[in-house]
Amino acid sequence: MLEKIIALRHQWLADAREIIQTPKVRDNLELFLQNAGDIFRYNVELGLIAWRGGENPKPYFVEAVDDLSDFCQALVDRGDSIARLPLGAACLVASLIGRGFAFALDGEPGEAEDLHLDRLLAAEIRGEAANGAQEGIARLGAVKRQALAARSYKGYFEILKAGPNAAGLAALVSSADGAYAARAKDSFFSGGNAIDGGGRYNDLVVDYRLGAILKHLGHESPSMHAWKW
Repeated sequence: MLEKIIALRHQWLADAREIIQTPKVRDNLELFLQNAGDIFRYNVELGLIAWRGGENPKPYFVEAVDDLSDFCQALVDRGDSIARLPLGAACLVASLIGRGFAFALDGEPGEAEDLHLDRLLAAEIRGEAANGAQEGIARLGAVKRQALAARSYKGYFEILKAGPNAAGLAALVSSADGAYAARAKDSFFSGGNAIDGGGRYNDLVVDYRLGAILKHLGHESPSMHAWKW
């Protein structure tokens, strides 16, 4: 199954790269945003699969960040908003490979709460003000099927707040590991993107958000989600 998924993602990635260059997509904001996001996510997914298998995911992550940066710049140059692209995720992936992500982490009114929290996580990691995380987590958790997502983000921010030398850091990381494992049977994550590890993808990828946080803290952890490259 894994080989089939990898081959399929490579094919989807090649198709999306070709399609986004066509005038029909290039000149249509909705289609451009969708394909730009897909190209980013396919590359990240391939990288996360490599990571889970013990291989260096960096080449895929470099492509993911470089491509999305190019797409962002193209949109900025023509006066279009980039707010609906996965900016928070891109910044987190960029931090794993020691790269900057040059674009503002602005969202848009009414965006999904998990995307909002991704932007706040990314802002924290690159040293910017990130107010409103607790309120965002509360809003996310107010919907029953999003309870595990709220637990996950609560854990991320607790680890960030604890810092690298906290006595209870290992326990917080272990709890985050458990929250990730629970995504295998969680309806919210199972219905989301493969890079978030829901459903059948739980055993194929890792938690790049947790990995970015641990790398930012400089914390060496036995967790499979810890960055080792």
